Parts: sequence; structure tokens; C-alpha cells
Amino acid sequence: MIISGFKNCSPSIHIELTLSTSRCRFLSEIAVIDSKSLLPRQDFKDIPDSIVIFIYSHDILKKNKAVYNITRKTDDNIPFNDGSRIIVLNGAYKGKHRLKDLIEDLKQKDADKLHYQDLSDVVRETKTATYKEDERMNIFEKVYEDATKNGIEQGVEKNKIEVAEKLIARGDSIEDVAEISGLTIDKVRELTESKAS
Repeated sequence: MIISGFKNCSPSIHIELTLSTSRCRFLSEIAVIDSKSLLPRQDFKDIPDSIVIFIYSHDILKKNKAVYNITRKTDDNIPFNDGSRIIVLNGAYKGKHRLKDLIEDLKQKDADKLHYQDLSDVVRETKTATYKEDERMNIFEKVYEDATKNGIEQGVEKNKIEVAEKLIARGDSIEDVAEISGLTIDKVRELTESKAS
């Protein structure tokens, strides 16, 4: 959508609700983007233009514009023309602009009310993926919970058997072993018989 009109560039899009200009600088370090654009031993003149797009929930420059285009210039206001620029979208903009629908879409939570079909599809996919992820996490948590419960139960049962075996080895009666260990009389008899064999 936004980036379809840019030719020979490698756009980077960053969406954040609250962002300061210094954080904008940190996140837009063009050198990092450029380092991913060139192959080893490729000439620097082959670097595509770099456009970093920030979408703010508020008007960071407070000039009531929908879009701010930021380019590099010298102290004398001469364009540097290094092929890098930043585009800032003002999510709080309420006036008329060709990006008004996109700005409204960025605030919309209902995929059916979005103006852009591509964005609507992404929102639906994300919600479905999130739901499926939640469903997988619920299944994982259930399996983990069951495994933990079973592990604890097996540990308790093992402990009861160890206690019973010590009492049997000491010569205690089947009834006393069952009462002290918490095992059934049948289980204690089974353990006694297996010790005798």
C-alpha cells in the first residue's frame, strides 16, 4: 500500500504508539538498513534508496500534517541527496488527505471496517494466528498440567511404595504397612509376595 509507489528502495516500516524523535533516530539508522542491502564487494552506488516509515499515534512534530517527509540537508539547507529519508505518518490527523483512509485503518480494530483489503486480510490472519496460538498454548498448558499432575501422583505413589518396602523389610504387619504407607492392603500383599520371590 504505502510502499508500492517507491521504486528501487528498501522500505522499513515501524509502528509504535509513543515515540520520541531521538528514538526515531535510533530506529532509523540507515547504515543498518544499507548494510543489509548490499552484497559483499558490491559497489556503494548500487545501494537502493532507504525509506523508513514511522507511524505515530500522535502528531510528533505538532504541525497538523498527515505526513512528514524528512530528508537530510546540510547546514546551508542544501539537500544531501544520499537516497535516505524518513516518512512519519501522523495517526492523530483528522483533516483531508489521500492517506486519510490508511490513517483511519491504523486505528480500527474491526477487520471488516478497514478500507484496505490487504490490511484487512492481514488483520484477520493475525487474529486467526493469535487465536490458534492461544489455542495451542491452552493445549500445551493442559498437557503440561496433566503431565505435572501425573508426575506428582507417580512420585507420591513411588514414595508410598518405598515406605512400604522399608516397613515390610522391618517385619511390620500387612495392616500396619498399609495404614502407615497409605497403600491398599492388596498392594502391600503384592509387594510382600514380590519381596519373598
